[in-house]
Amino acid sequence: MANICLNYITINSENRVNMQRLTDFFDGSETRLVHFCEKAELDKEPYYLRANVSYVEYQEEDDQLLINVDSAWTPALKLIRDIAEKYVPDCEIVYNSQECGNVVYYTNDPMYFGTYCVDVCDWDALPIKIESIDDMRAECVVEFLNELFNTEENDIDKLLKMLRTSEYGKAVTINPWEERDIDEAEG
Repeated sequence: MANICLNYITINSENRVNMQRLTDFFDGSETRLVHFCEKAELDKEPYYLRANVSYVEYQEEDDQLLINVDSAWTPALKLIRDIAEKYVPDCEIVYNSQECGNVVYYTNDPMYFGTYCVDVCDWDALPIKIESIDDMRAECVVEFLNELFNTEENDIDKLLKMLRTSEYGKAVTINPWEERDIDEAEG
């Protein structure tokens, strides 16, 4: 069974007519990305299609269409981008993709630049509590790891290495978000 890469995509545009057309395109019971590729009459060759659309919501008041795609191993973003640009040429597309098994933490969202994804796998194994969070600032990571290891180290790279090699390394993972455009992120 493949590891699941979670892709959270936000399509922004004030063109509500085209945004509704795009939303309607994704409506229906079919979820496989290959189906949407065929429906859009696009060549399958350039796309990673081992994926499903798991969530679609048009938030008209925010001029946003939210689309979640669950893919195997790697981000699946290019097809969604190309379909969005076909229906809404003036759109902006922001995403983040995470697959902890392959240490994939990619984004083009400025909100995530310089932050870390904290994934807690076993709360009981940790002597102090921390919540899973997608956008923890570096100083908060340092504070948590200093408390965990009872140290005053300020070098985040040293602290992350300590975590990976410690008894807590399987209980919690902390990884930086890597800035990548959509073409660099996919497969």
